[in-house]
Amino acid sequence: MTKVSFIQKTILILLLLFQCTVHAQCWKSVSPGADFCIAIKEDGTLWSWGNNNSGQLGLGHFDNKTIPTRVGSETDWETVSSGYGFVLALKTNGTIWVWGRNDFGLGGNPGSPTNAPSQVGSDSDWKSIHAGGAHSFAIKNNGTLWGWGRNDFGQLGIGTFGHTNIPTQVGTQTDWETVAAGTFHTLAVKTDQTLWSWGYNFSGQLGQGTAGFGTELNVPTLIAALPANAWRCIAAGGRHSMAITETGSLWIWGNNNNFALGLNDGSFYKSVPTRLGNTNNWKFAAGGIDHTLAIKEDQTLWGWGENTDGQLGDHSTIDRPAPVQVGGIGNWTLADGGLQHSLFVKDGEIFTSGGNAYGELGIGSLVGHNNPQPVDCPQTLGTNSYTQSYFTVYPNPVREILTLHALEDFKIDQIQIIDVAGKVILEPIVTEKSIDVQPLQSGFYWLMVFAEGKKIPVKFIKI
Repeated sequence: MTKVSFIQKTILILLLLFQCTVHAQCWKSVSPGADFCIAIKEDGTLWSWGNNNSGQLGLGHFDNKTIPTRVGSETDWETVSSGYGFVLALKTNGTIWVWGRNDFGLGGNPGSPTNAPSQVGSDSDWKSIHAGGAHSFAIKNNGTLWGWGRNDFGQLGIGTFGHTNIPTQVGTQTDWETVAAGTFHTLAVKTDQTLWSWGYNFSGQLGQGTAGFGTELNVPTLIAALPANAWRCIAAGGRHSMAITETGSLWIWGNNNNFALGLNDGSFYKSVPTRLGNTNNWKFAAGGIDHTLAIKEDQTLWGWGENTDGQLGDHSTIDRPAPVQVGGIGNWTLADGGLQHSLFVKDGEIFTSGGNAYGELGIGSLVGHNNPQPVDCPQTLGTNSYTQSYFTVYPNPVREILTLHALEDFKIDQIQIIDVAGKVILEPIVTEKSIDVQPLQSGFYWLMVFAEGKKIPVKFIKI
């Protein structure tokens, strides 16, 4: 039997501890926008990366980011939803916050983009949120549904085709359960689990048996063509719609450009809900602009539709007319699509694939990938907001390159790597934020950052 030293045991215990608490369960809410991503960590901190031309990253500036970057210093973010160039976020206190593109009103007066979170009104009784192309929805604790933003196709469901820049109640009902917004159309489920639709309908995405100009609906309308089933999951893509019944059957309709419906039947669109296959094991579905992602009960991941940038993550750039499995064995819990990229969650970790022109994959480069790439979980340092607000260190544990990322303009005077005995074994150049730790022996170390009269220790593990 091979003997294991005390230090090896210690390293192994620390490694397992770090993998469980720092990396394995990192994220609790994630949402891809058109070409950016927003995510909330389990500790309630908010992070963003990708395109920032409208301030949609919420960082107080308009610079793009290729890795997860901390938004402010708050730790009370609950859930997030991204639209086309803007973001909605819900805090644990029931308030809604918005930022980004503002041409139709984020919840206040329309105008220039806003690059930092601002509160929508003063209400604190919001339960859920959902962002569409340029319109937004939220449901209150009392079951009322509210919408605001762009409305030229009736996508707000308020009985008009005029835009509104403040939350406006949709009808008078108090039994709304969930809502999903596409580019210009909307789906919603009531507490009786009936499914409703309204908005743009050129490709039949409302599922009402009609299509083309002039078939828009500006009030919620029951989708009567659906079978008498209870609906547990709905999703709205760019121009197509998806719904899953309580029994696990998946129904899909709307535009079939690039095989977005996955029916492999040569159709251009479907104006009524059409069942995908005959299995009853679907659990979750989501849509990008022209691609679709879904997860089965066994937690396997599937994709179909447009794949020109590898957004399906199936190691190809071939459009898929029918579902193909992505990412091997199960444990996938969430998937969602942006314009030309996708985001997946497995065991609390984020993976991304597809186009990466703005850094929307969050992997530190602008290189696209056609298979899921892990997004490093940034470490929220220390126990006070000062260090939490200014630094991330990743990955941790690390095998080759340790990255120190300053979130703001913060002058670093010196960096040291110290071993468990307290000996300084490496002093990286201050201007080099990517530190090569390959020469280090496997073990436990401290990264000591000297900045503005402070010493900030960060522990990491070399594997």
